[in-house]
Amino acid sequence: MDDGLGGGFDSLSTTLFAITRATVTRESHAVKKGLSYRFRYRAKNIIGFSDYSDTISFMAASVPDAP
Repeated sequence: MDDGLGGGFDSLSTTLFAITRATVTRESHAVKKGLSYRFRYRAKNIIGFSDYSDTISFMAASVPDAP
């Protein structure tokens, strides 16, 4: 995940075998509403790392009120 300002990516790691959903928090900087963050991932096994995935962007926002 980048810094929301188009900067470099931070590295995160996990030892989970399968991830279908993940919550990402940034320890170095607070995630700020309204900024667009980029995210990419890669897998690692006994042979080494895969290539990075395509980069996706998402905007930090809050859940809207129910109608």
